[in-house]
Amino acid sequence: MRNMDNKRVSTLVVAKPGLMRNSLLAFLRATPDVDIVALVDNATTALQMARTLRPAVLLVDTNLAENGVFGMVRELRAEQPAVRSIVLSESIQEQQQLLQAGASHALIKGFLDERLRQAILSGTENNHPADDAR
Repeated sequence: MRNMDNKRVSTLVVAKPGLMRNSLLAFLRATPDVDIVALVDNATTALQMARTLRPAVLLVDTNLAENGVFGMVRELRAEQPAVRSIVLSESIQEQQQLLQAGASHALIKGFLDERLRQAILSGTENNHPADDAR
C-alpha cells in the first residue's frame, strides 16, 4: 500500500524508552514511505515538536511517563487538525476515549502490523473503534 500522494509520510514518534519504542522504531524503519522526523518521550515536547515540524502523523504510545496523552490529542486536534494522531492504546475502553478526544486512529497494542502501516499511510481517519479491536 502506497500513501495517497506517493510522498514519504513525516512521522513524529512519542514513546518512552523501552521495548515498545524500540519495536515501533524498527517497524517504522522497515516501512517504505515513512520518514521519522523526531522521537520524543513526553506529551509537552511532542506538542512543541509538532508545532515546529508539522508532521503528517503523530504516533503515540499511551504508556508515557506523565498522563498527558488525552490532553495532547485534544490540543493537537485543535491546533493542527491536518496532523493525524495515531495512538496505541491498552484497552478497548481507552481506545474509545482516545477517539472521542480527537485521535485519528486508536489501535489496541498487539495489532501493530498491517493495521498500523495502513493507518500511517492511508491519510484518512478511523472513527470506528470496533474495526481496530478485531
